[in-house]
Amino acid sequence: NVNGRNYISPVRNQGGCGSCVAFATVSAIEAHYRIETGQPANSIDLSESSLFFVADRQCNSGDPRYGWWINKALDQSMEEGICFEANYPYRAVNQVAQIPNGTIQTIKIKGYDSSSNVNQLKKWLVQDGPLVADFAVFDDFFAYFDRGTGVYSHVSGNYAGGHAVSVIGYDDNQKAWICRNSWGGTTTHPDGTFLIAY
Repeated sequence: NVNGRNYISPVRNQGGCGSCVAFATVSAIEAHYRIETGQPANSIDLSESSLFFVADRQCNSGDPRYGWWINKALDQSMEEGICFEANYPYRAVNQVAQIPNGTIQTIKIKGYDSSSNVNQLKKWLVQDGPLVADFAVFDDFFAYFDRGTGVYSHVSGNYAGGHAVSVIGYDDNQKAWICRNSWGGTTTHPDGTFLIAY
């Protein structure tokens, strides 16, 4: 909510594919495009598949190309760009990207920066818009996202892996980041957003 206007895309679902980095990156870039053009209602819909599979990443755990790193996705967004969802619809299965080179329009970013400083991250959120971030997921996060409320903070359970999300805001009163997940909506998180402690 920026002066009563929403610049965030509708909730999306990566399905059973380790493509969270692509979803988090695309979500942030779509929001930045809307912010920079001053069009919160713009229906821009970029292709997570084009970002993920063009870079030869794959869905299945155990594959050496499984998952991804945020900096690599941002590099790809600068160098190759991201085409529109209509040109390459997302499917949550391993695939070889088949986009004829030079024939599809793409959106590219000019650059990016990185920090783990809380105050710097807040400044960027206010001045520029959503961020792309990752965190360690433990077993209790799944239960929290499915049916929990309030601010998530790890309490119990084993480490389940890394996960990338788009950070769309913060709440100093609750000492929490407001994040956008890519697992669709749930009863307690219908728009895919959740709070996670600083």
